[in-house]
Amino acid sequence: MSVTRVEGPFEYYDVTGDQIEAAAESPRSQVAIIADIADDLALDEQGVVGNTEGDITLGTSLNPQVARQTAAALAANGEYACGCIKLFAEAVDAFDTKVAELNQRYRTDLASAMRYQGQANAQLPEDEQRSSAEVGAGIEASLKPDYAAALEELDTQADNVAQMLADGPTDQNVRKLFAAGQIPIAAAERMFPGIEFTDQERLQAEQQAFLETIEDMDPAEQADYIREHVQDAPPDLVDHIPPETAEKLADYTADDLTSDDARDVDADTVALLALLNTSAAYNSKLFSRVSPNQIADTVRSLSDRIYSAGGSQRSANDPDFVADNEMYDGLLDELGESFANYTKQTGADAPPADLVDRWYGAITDTTRNPENAAALTMLIRHGGEQTSFDDRFLGDLTSKVYEWERDHDGDPVWGPANEALGDGYIRDPRLSGEGDDRNAVGMSGFDGLANLLGGMENTPGAAERFFSDGGTTTFDSPKDGVDDVEVNDRLHYLLMQREWPADDGDGFGEALAGATTHSRNDGPSGQAAAQLAGQSAFMIGQSVGENESFWNVDGTDGWQIPTGMRDSVGEMMASYIPDVNRAANTNGEGDPAGLGFIHAVDGQPTGMALSDDDLDAILNSLGEGDDKTGLQYVAAAAYTHHDQQIGQAMDSAVMPDGSKPRTVADLENALIPDGHGGTRSFQEVFGSESSFGGNTMATILEQGFKGGKADEAIDQAGREALGKAFGAATSFIPTPANAIAGTITSEGLSYLGDQLSSQPDSVTDAWAEDADSELAHSLRFSTYDHLLRNDLISVGGPGGLPKDAVITDPDGTRRVDPALYASDSDSGVDPQVQAQFNQWVIEHGSSVYGQTQIDAYRSNFPQFGSD
Repeated sequence: MSVTRVEGPFEYYDVTGDQIEAAAESPRSQVAIIADIADDLALDEQGVVGNTEGDITLGTSLNPQVARQTAAALAANGEYACGCIKLFAEAVDAFDTKVAELNQRYRTDLASAMRYQGQANAQLPEDEQRSSAEVGAGIEASLKPDYAAALEELDTQADNVAQMLADGPTDQNVRKLFAAGQIPIAAAERMFPGIEFTDQERLQAEQQAFLETIEDMDPAEQADYIREHVQDAPPDLVDHIPPETAEKLADYTADDLTSDDARDVDADTVALLALLNTSAAYNSKLFSRVSPNQIADTVRSLSDRIYSAGGSQRSANDPDFVADNEMYDGLLDELGESFANYTKQTGADAPPADLVDRWYGAITDTTRNPENAAALTMLIRHGGEQTSFDDRFLGDLTSKVYEWERDHDGDPVWGPANEALGDGYIRDPRLSGEGDDRNAVGMSGFDGLANLLGGMENTPGAAERFFSDGGTTTFDSPKDGVDDVEVNDRLHYLLMQREWPADDGDGFGEALAGATTHSRNDGPSGQAAAQLAGQSAFMIGQSVGENESFWNVDGTDGWQIPTGMRDSVGEMMASYIPDVNRAANTNGEGDPAGLGFIHAVDGQPTGMALSDDDLDAILNSLGEGDDKTGLQYVAAAAYTHHDQQIGQAMDSAVMPDGSKPRTVADLENALIPDGHGGTRSFQEVFGSESSFGGNTMATILEQGFKGGKADEAIDQAGREALGKAFGAATSFIPTPANAIAGTITSEGLSYLGDQLSSQPDSVTDAWAEDADSELAHSLRFSTYDHLLRNDLISVGGPGGLPKDAVITDPDGTRRVDPALYASDSDSGVDPQVQAQFNQWVIEHGSSVYGQTQIDAYRSNFPQFGSD
């Protein structure tokens, strides 16, 4: 790496890193010759004797085997020494780069200071004026600590390299040079055959070699090399090439996408997009050359080719079909991500101001280009599932497309566009079903509005913008006779009037979750989110089980939450879990249905109004069908909220004299400030929160997992789903700091979703086998952690937790090792520690408030039983 040395007061190293590397490369070429000789000797010990000179001639004449070993060792040591020298050259480059930065800062600061000093000098007597040298001395002094630190780091690196040279080519040292790219992989395997490199080490070395290969090429040469070897490029390639190279590569991608032959779009096209789609230069050049119509044509051509439109169906198990479909899916993901990033670019690489209008015109051009509707919106959906779009672009585009759909007065717009393509309709590779074991049947992602809403998965700001743009309409409840309730017009249309045949409401659900859970605060945005959530809960609660609907054509169960959005509705309810908790604990009263949609409490994020009847109906609908994800969100959030409240009570507890409780016994007399100058007893708060938690969990269990049939036992599938929820909740604790106020934001929900999908079978099985016992254990163990955090449980000594049972998180928080909760042979815990912990639980655990919570929960569960 060539470093441009900027002149200034700070001195550079005596020689440059390039000079050191060049000095190392000269003997390295001789090392290669020696290594070749060693290989020749291994093949034919006598064949090269006449071609050698000096000491090597003597060795080969006396003992060919010794000569081979001598040559191999000499080559290995030489390669190692060259690698060490190049490693030091890197340290010199790093030092010189820092010095150049300091000198530039000195020059910039001096020039700026002298502009002001010149003005000051003009007003001062000559003997009080400050010269450039005087001002510069002060600036230099301020930068000297940074220079000293750089010198110290260079000295450390020099010592390290010197020690490596002294130690010789140990396994550890060779691996270090190999990982740093200072010993090429071919040389490492050839000269150090006793060292086995891992696949990851090989990959890193190959990627480092790739970067070294293109380092001194000009942009055109780099682009050609990268295109030819794209599958071998490192994932951080974009950080190592100039904008000119990225622009040339964008030209290559554009050539593929605009080719008349769909086969030009292949795995290499996708790989190049994946490498460069975060480059502003690449994206700007790409979308300046490729129009929306051309993108749609490419998507249609790929869809037709892969799904054999008009021809015989391909086998779903055909490896070639699987590879083609993965490539098609990858193109939509990577090109969609590239476009999403493009919409957010600024400055010289920003998109044109009329980008929304261009894409709106292309998407709604269903007469001349019917393929655009599905192809372009599907691209946006795929891109939005990978990353975020610009809020304004996606929000405004979706608004315009929504209004276009509504302007057709209920007449279908997406279906006819799809049907105009005949057998060549656009397939979404991720919706491709297998008609049977032989044929791959591509399903259509034709619903453009569903796709655009689904594209908001990582752009909640666009969802908020979309729902805020519409007016209001009225909703007439089919259940409680509450009529003419004013609600958001767009929400009402999408939830109550529109059908979602392509994705069962999944895209709409993503947008709704984003609009209701992203801005959880007590300001205007938080109020707008809560109002939308309250209106959603009200309309859903009033409609479940009523009338016939598209979702239940036989009318048996009446209207239900669309299956594809039940997980999103669960996320929404989880975010407003304090309101769920309130509705579940109102003894049949709850918030009045439809009479205001927000619940405001000073100093807390605005909540939604929710009646207990509407809550029951929502839980009933979330529990319909096999997928219980929506219910799992609510159950996990309820447990998490309960744990937060208990933890908050312990954290804020004080003794009557204002001191902190020091023992568990002190909690009996502790007080909790109520925020209004008064106090409540800790015992009262603890008992109340435990009772509330039990009531809420009973409601979720009976109305959701049991479908409102309290006299029936929860089935096996329900117990497994409940197990995942509680396993996720215990993993979720401690929660993000912003959740302590009683809300879970979209960020927290995303984390919770990851936990739900990653619960091991051991957790699920334990809950399915005995959910009551597992709940009791979880309540008790979380109480231990709260008491431990507040130093109310001792560690070690008489009555204290076993020392080895406690772990410390990176933030310094102490807690009981979660592995001890498993209490089985697969937990990985030292059996002796497990036995000590189990004995502590028997002797002391039941006396530390966990039992209070257990008893409160048990009173709400007829089958809770003994733990």
